[in-house]
Amino acid sequence: MRDRLTNANQPGNRRVTFDPSDLGLLLAHIAVLWVPGLALALAVGMRPWIAAASAPLLTYGIATVAGPFTATVGLRWGPTTLILAAVLASVLAVTFQFLPRRLRRLSGVDDPTIAPGAPGLGSDLAMAAGVLVGGVVSVAASLAGMGSFATINQDWDAVFHANTVRFILDTGDADPTALAAINDFELGSFFYPNSFHSVAAVTGELTGAGIFQLLNVPIALLGGIAGLGLAVLMRTFGARVAAAAAVPVLLAAFASFPYDVSWRGPLIPFAMGVALLPAFAVLTETTLATRRPASFLLTGLAACGLFGLHPSVAVVGAMFVVALLAARWWGHRQRFRSDLICGGILALLTVVLGIQQILGALGTRVIDVQDWPAVTTPGRAFGDLLLLNHDSIFPQYWLVVLMLIGALGIGRIRALWWWLAVTAAFVGLFVLAAAYEGPWVAKLTGLWWNDRYRLAAIAVLGFAVLAANGVVVAADRVVALLGKSSRVARLPRRSAVAAASAVILVMFGTLSSGFYLPPNVARMSSAYQDGLPYAVGVNVTTTDREAMEELARMVEPGQRVMNDPNDGSALMYALVGVQPMFGHITPNPLEKGPDRAALVLSFNCLDSDPDVRALVEEYDIGYVFQGGTLLRPGMERFPGLLGLDQVDSLERVWSDETDMLGIYRIALQPLAAPSTPCAAQA
Repeated sequence: MRDRLTNANQPGNRRVTFDPSDLGLLLAHIAVLWVPGLALALAVGMRPWIAAASAPLLTYGIATVAGPFTATVGLRWGPTTLILAAVLASVLAVTFQFLPRRLRRLSGVDDPTIAPGAPGLGSDLAMAAGVLVGGVVSVAASLAGMGSFATINQDWDAVFHANTVRFILDTGDADPTALAAINDFELGSFFYPNSFHSVAAVTGELTGAGIFQLLNVPIALLGGIAGLGLAVLMRTFGARVAAAAAVPVLLAAFASFPYDVSWRGPLIPFAMGVALLPAFAVLTETTLATRRPASFLLTGLAACGLFGLHPSVAVVGAMFVVALLAARWWGHRQRFRSDLICGGILALLTVVLGIQQILGALGTRVIDVQDWPAVTTPGRAFGDLLLLNHDSIFPQYWLVVLMLIGALGIGRIRALWWWLAVTAAFVGLFVLAAAYEGPWVAKLTGLWWNDRYRLAAIAVLGFAVLAANGVVVAADRVVALLGKSSRVARLPRRSAVAAASAVILVMFGTLSSGFYLPPNVARMSSAYQDGLPYAVGVNVTTTDREAMEELARMVEPGQRVMNDPNDGSALMYALVGVQPMFGHITPNPLEKGPDRAALVLSFNCLDSDPDVRALVEEYDIGYVFQGGTLLRPGMERFPGLLGLDQVDSLERVWSDETDMLGIYRIALQPLAAPSTPCAAQA
């Protein structure tokens, strides 16, 4: 990792291309994310800042509920169905507004939502400026690391995410269980949450953007989405305007989120779910405090949105809800009964709205659960996370300084102790995943794949709040020290603190070389840019893509292509629309069914094995594609795909200069004795 980041950071290794159409694509995806959810939130009178923060989550909630339903009734998923679903949800929510408000009588006290601070144009402008700056920094770091929104991410999960978006675009089927067609069509059951992909497909249908543009643009928006949610969260729970304005800017500087879960994996649906956790917490507090019937519906829909993005993030959301309930009950026992009933109603609504997704998840198989090994000692793991030094060369010292100052002044954000407590729990889970082995560790961290990168990303949600508080604590101290100055004394204290906070942020940006832009760009580029020494391998090179485009001109409609799942060829479906036998990286094909296991083990017996020939005819396999590079060091070509040049029933019709990459046309010859490669495998 350190060698990769060092090399990636060398001048000349990165190329950045920003096409003017990229701005249009960014705006189009912003519209797709915000417009349906924002219309729903404003229809029921939700406060503008809360509506803005929760709009993307509500959009994903609409997609989560409507996607499987459209498949059930035979409707094609796309922009029209998303709009219709949003309209129906708005009508239902407005109808809820006129239900008898008996929920208000669950408690003897009127308990309105904590106001998002002193209202006023200045406060709104300060928060908007912070969200805008943080969003721009995040987009800039992501785009510079990618080089272009069209660049192919070269890591593992990118293959499945790309093929999933292509599948929904091609078929209009937004049912998560239908994704078995990509790489699990021999299995009896399958489930993968697809709300992220469904919304991306809507943008694709509206704009005609390439598949990787549809993956990379949401990645670039992660920092802005999470920053907006954190800003509203802090104001909802009484933090100062300066802290709420600072938190989006500071979040964009953290490496562990949003960048590490964007280049590595890439864990895009999970990362989007993490980005929307603050908005979910705000919606939950709004519902518990106001007990408006429509708020229950929207919060239940938001919970479905988290589940549809990634069930493991929905579990994190539930943890935040439990902590929030504990905070509301602390010192206010009269809330216990009403909050408990409200929580039960929310849970019931979530189950009712998301029943198809929940049953699909419970009744089918979730793909490829990974248990990562321990890599360090407990003390080093703890220090690496708190010093923001996880898997990097140097700590992010200036962020650590702000976090420390914020921790010393934590009393100023005491209303957010529940938020910090949950993120502190993920610090502990990170240490367990990074430094310990054993069955209990696997059970405690298994929901997050025992993956320290995911756990660190969640912890950043608390770190950013501490750092933002640190800005205000430091600003207060500066104003106090300069209070005797005539110029400072003439300023209202709020204005003086705001000015000092702005100066501190500018100083932080300068000292951190532009909000840690260079190292964060280097981390992103390690999985994107051609010519870099990838530690994770290469899915598709420029030559691979040229070969796939040539293959698309050869393959007849309906034909499949035999491929090695671990050489990047699985991306042929996303990139050129050709259906491979393996649509995702598959280290153990034996888990994917007996037919494909037989093919990867014995395909080179095509001249002599009638069973292999029968499978070729059953699946209408017309060609074989052999990529030039395997994804991971130590991976080997599957035995049935060795020695293909010696198989008489295969005609090589395309090759690169090295002969490592090739396309073979199947032309069956009369059955013969076992060929040399087949005999070798026997």
